[in-house]
Amino acid sequence: MNKKTKKAKKSPVTAIVLIIICLLLAVMAALLLLPQSSLDRLRSAMEGHSGETSLKQMEGTLNPGAEESRNASLTEVSVTEEGSQRPNMGEEMSRLAEEEASRLAEESRLAEEAARLAAEEALRQEQRSMGFEDLMDVSQSASAVLIRLRDDYLGGVVATKNETGAYAPASMTKLLTCLISAETYAGRLDEELVTMPYGIFYDLDEVDASRSNLYEGETVTVRDMLYGILLPSGCDCCIAMACHIAGSEEAFAEVMNAKAQELGLENSHWVTSSGLYVEEHYTCAADMAKIALACYQNEDVRKVLFASSYTAMPTDEHPYGKSWTNQLIIDLSQWIDSDVEVIGGKTGYSRFVGQNLTTFALVDGELFLLVTMGADGSPYDGDLAHHDDHRRIYGELAQRIRDGELYDHAFLYDEAADLLPPEPEPEPVSAE
Repeated sequence: MNKKTKKAKKSPVTAIVLIIICLLLAVMAALLLLPQSSLDRLRSAMEGHSGETSLKQMEGTLNPGAEESRNASLTEVSVTEEGSQRPNMGEEMSRLAEEEASRLAEESRLAEEAARLAAEEALRQEQRSMGFEDLMDVSQSASAVLIRLRDDYLGGVVATKNETGAYAPASMTKLLTCLISAETYAGRLDEELVTMPYGIFYDLDEVDASRSNLYEGETVTVRDMLYGILLPSGCDCCIAMACHIAGSEEAFAEVMNAKAQELGLENSHWVTSSGLYVEEHYTCAADMAKIALACYQNEDVRKVLFASSYTAMPTDEHPYGKSWTNQLIIDLSQWIDSDVEVIGGKTGYSRFVGQNLTTFALVDGELFLLVTMGADGSPYDGDLAHHDDHRRIYGELAQRIRDGELYDHAFLYDEAADLLPPEPEPEPVSAE
């Protein structure tokens, strides 16, 4: 009796244990049957809970494929991020390579510049030892360069003085304008007609600019304009050609600067076709020498430079044609030394910058080019310091030539040498 009662007391405990076991088995079965999305939501809901680790362990135990899928997703994200960084790394390497190339190019440029300066200084030392550099001691100008031209068009720099210093060229600018005009209409100088623009004389007269005295609306040939630019130093003819070629002076200034780059000018900037004073308009004696050499190379411009006089085509305004004379040749015809003859050139004066002068001269039968810039004084006051400079330098040069002191030199400016015409090729010898 007592044993039966004791056994009956254990029956409820056993039943409860069985119920709990059944519930656990049911939960496990339910978890196994849950889809992946439900497991993800369950895991998210329990984030931050102390049981999160147990849930992940349970998920890994109940559904091993889920953990592998998650790891694969994380790996894919990592690869994607790494791939997105690779282009940035490539761009950075490309930028660094460009910087290194720029640095090397700049070092090369500086080395070339240093070599050029060293060569110039070596030539100056040679000139001093031979007694040529002191030719410039007689010059009142701030800047100068003297070049010898030979029959074969090759020559050399004889003497220099601050040849790269920047100065306003004033009317010597017209050499460049004349050169561009002649090259633009090469072969058509007598066919291309140019009309003097209206409304330009008032501004020119306001600054006392030199004029050719052609009339507004008067039409002449390009060749006539070239002589009108250089012989009377006509600012009006410069503006007429600038507008005819480029449409305006501003546009023509771009053409001038492009030509300057082509000629290898190193310290020049051009703003006006005539050289009327503008602070940003400047050049140096070395660059002016290159321009003058290019003018000498051009046969049409050379004829204008060396002409003593010229008469333009007949027009309604000038039935017999407008005539001009080369006043520079007249002014420099009286020389102290009989072995010197100036055959052409161009002056340049502004009250802001002083007096400039470019001349070609025969000295004891040899051709020389002399450019001087920045002499004090005003021709309107009778102070022709630039003329005096050329007389003194050429006179001293003539004496040294007679004394046998002049020797051949290589060009100081390679770009200027490149402008000169090549030597003529010998004619083929006939087989007969």
